[in-house]
Parts: sequence; structure tokens; C-alpha cells
Amino acid sequence: MVVDQMGASDSFAGTVTARLALGDPLIDAVRLGVSAALLSVGGLGGAGHVATLEESQAHPARAVEVCG
Repeated sequence: MVVDQMGASDSFAGTVTARLALGDPLIDAVRLGVSAALLSVGGLGGAGHVATLEESQAHPARAVEVCG
């Protein structure tokens, strides 16, 4: 359920940047970033819900195939 979309782009960008810095492949970093952003909209405000790595890894968005 979407409560507040503020901070979703920050969650995405921060997660992708961190995962790339840690050596993850781009596609994996982006999938994890999408999961973190989707989870962030469930809380109020920019820091209403900051997903843990485990939550982001378990989120269904990680299973989506990317066509390219």
C-alpha cells in the first residue's frame, strides 16, 4: 500500500550506488534499488520506511525479468 512516495527516488539511487560500489552487476543493483524504492513508499515521509538489505532482497520485484 502506498502511503507516501517521498524518498522513493533517494532509496533507489542510494541503493544502486551502494551496490555498484560493492561490486554488484548493474542489473542486480537496479533490481535491488527498485525493491528498496517500492518498499519505501509504505512509510510516511522521506525516512518513513528504509528497507533493510534482507527486506529488499526478499521483495517480489527482485524476481521480475528485465527485457533488453
